[in-house]
Amino acid sequence: VSGSDPTIAVRADLPAGTGLRVLLASGTELSAPEGGEVVLSSGEPVEAFRLELPSDYFFQVNAARLRAVSWEDAVDTGCGGAAPVGAFAADAPLSERPGALLETMTGYGTIQTLPFEGSGIAFRSGGTYRLCYSYNGTYEVGSAASVLVNISVLGVRADAASASPSCASASSAGSGCLSQRAFSCFGIPNKRGAPGACGLPLPGVVGSPDEGSVSWSGRFSAEYGANGLELPVETVACAADPPAGDVFCPAGGFCNGTDSWVGLRALADLAGAAFEAEFPQIQALPSAEEKATIAICYCSGLRDCATHADYWQQVGIVHIYVATAAPPSDVLCSTSFAGVLSPLPFVLCVHCPPGGCEFDASRFPAARGRLRMVRRPLGEEEEPAWKLNHNCRTASTTVHLTPRGPDSADVDGGARADFKRFVPASDAGFRLEAWAS
Repeated sequence: VSGSDPTIAVRADLPAGTGLRVLLASGTELSAPEGGEVVLSSGEPVEAFRLELPSDYFFQVNAARLRAVSWEDAVDTGCGGAAPVGAFAADAPLSERPGALLETMTGYGTIQTLPFEGSGIAFRSGGTYRLCYSYNGTYEVGSAASVLVNISVLGVRADAASASPSCASASSAGSGCLSQRAFSCFGIPNKRGAPGACGLPLPGVVGSPDEGSVSWSGRFSAEYGANGLELPVETVACAADPPAGDVFCPAGGFCNGTDSWVGLRALADLAGAAFEAEFPQIQALPSAEEKATIAICYCSGLRDCATHADYWQQVGIVHIYVATAAPPSDVLCSTSFAGVLSPLPFVLCVHCPPGGCEFDASRFPAARGRLRMVRRPLGEEEEPAWKLNHNCRTASTTVHLTPRGPDSADVDGGARADFKRFVPASDAGFRLEAWAS
């Protein structure tokens, strides 16, 4: 309503000049006028979204809602036909079809989302978004309008994750794969891991890679039944706790530094992923029981990357396995040796980190795992397991292993999820009888 003209016009859309204010959980407020932009980091907690009308306009609604859509959908189809982004891209209720309920603020020229649960909600994928407003919550054509302020989210795009080998399976492919991409690394009892042997690709980085960096969470934990069945894994969220200090060597030639993050570097050998993060050496593990699972966390550098609390976006999971040799009589892999004498029989044990191995209930034979023993020449540079030129992907079973052939290739690791024990079915154990001196 205008002060000079008492005529009242009722409209369902938003008037020109409607702006957006974003209230961060940190206490910071970001605002932009129509045609402007608000910049967030992926995973950055938001306390509320507020629509601000130009002067002489006010809200008269009681069922208005707000939901997030991709910028492309908002431009191509308008809010009347745009579906909300999925949970992979934003938290509920913004990512859900009903959206977030709005309440009118004092003065009636401002409307704001009702308080979100917990510490706030966040966008979980890098990209550009818009908010769709519906005065009656239906989002039908004629009752929905786009808030003409771009929300640019810096981080890693979730919809680029399918370019990663770990998202290639039918069960994991798709936009929601990013945070649950699983990568394998390997620790060694009483010896540091090989340099460059642990890392992961980062497809679809939005923002400046020079400012972005990667850290990790605390250790996940799990309990196991007597039969090796894994009970629910207790995960650790990014930004919740300091990084595990007993997994990777901090920066420093003697594994004695204090850094717990790594930068990005250009990557040219995986289509769709322009950058990768290479972690420091894995620490010398005191025992095979120090196997570990950690979440990998990304910081865009928009605000700062000063502490673990700034690494909001989960971009994958790393499982750190430990392989040891044991006497054939040890059926529980409780005796761990890092080496064997060539004439003596042995079995191989792969100690599984939380969530790293499936339990086989005789329905999924592939869950038992397979093993290939290859020779790694001294001095050969180690590659991360996800890369296509990793030694285990290209090398043949060593000629020094007895037995060989189908009996060796077909052996599986058993049903348990806490460890996999490999022993040839027709022999008391493996031997390296013909090992070269």
